[in-house]
Amino acid sequence: MAGTTDRAFPEHLTVEPGAIAIREVLQAVAQILELGNIERVASLSIKGDSVAIQPSKLDDGEHIARALGMTAALDHPTALPPITDWSGDVAGLEVHVRAALRTSAGQEW
Repeated sequence: MAGTTDRAFPEHLTVEPGAIAIREVLQAVAQILELGNIERVASLSIKGDSVAIQPSKLDDGEHIARALGMTAALDHPTALPPITDWSGDVAGLEVHVRAALRTSAGQEW
């Protein structure tokens, strides 16, 4: 594997061929936080090539998602609190952003 040293790494820390490298994930996450306005992010979770962003305020979630260029949204009106999950591919990663539930004119949940 390119960039490895002679030092032996435990199996759970090695990257499978074809998998995204940790360095690439962290670089992509840095780009995502910069685009999404890091001050609005309370926490994020990384699992493989997937990132979940929890905004400081759910009302900021849609703004973060739109800043990242996301257009796909799935409403969860029965969740507590009710949310919209915005998702898309950003910097080569699958990204999900929680947001306050969207409302449409004349639509009631």
